[in-house]
Amino acid sequence: MAKAGVDRLDYILAPKRSKNKKKRWKNDKIATAYFGSRQATVEQIKAVRRRLKRAHRRLADRKLNIRLLPQSRASKSSTNGHNYGGPITPRRFVLFPNWFKKKSKEEKAAIIIHELLHDWFIDHKIKDGGKRKTVYGSRLAKKLAKEKPRTARRNPENYEQFTFAVWDFIKNRAK
Repeated sequence: MAKAGVDRLDYILAPKRSKNKKKRWKNDKIATAYFGSRQATVEQIKAVRRRLKRAHRRLADRKLNIRLLPQSRASKSSTNGHNYGGPITPRRFVLFPNWFKKKSKEEKAAIIIHELLHDWFIDHKIKDGGKRKTVYGSRLAKKLAKEKPRTARRNPENYEQFTFAVWDFIKNRAK
């Protein structure tokens, strides 16, 4: 899934000398839905690709240390995984039994991508219905991208939802 997201961003950024990168970005409904379209520079688009590429490389090198802890150790009963991020745990994160309850392998893969991105980013919050909520799920990720695109490009949930949407698009197109 991470590779599919990187490939889609590669298409937007190719060819190197093309001046249509921003136009392809603005015309890409999935990328703009999760990372925002307002005033995205080519460098910002490249940064999104670079971040997702890093996560893909970590998945490809297969040197991840994933621990399973009881659900009672999670911060909420709905938590799927946790990664404190940063240089202390660059290749390690925790999954909880809720992760195994996900219906599809794509949902599970998207959560792992989310947890890997915590090495660089924290979960962000957005005002929704009068309350500040942590951005989880497609609706809030899209809302963050629309209201604060710069923040969306630094939010693990937006990368998770982006890769899931790209994968879903590819899967449905193949039918």
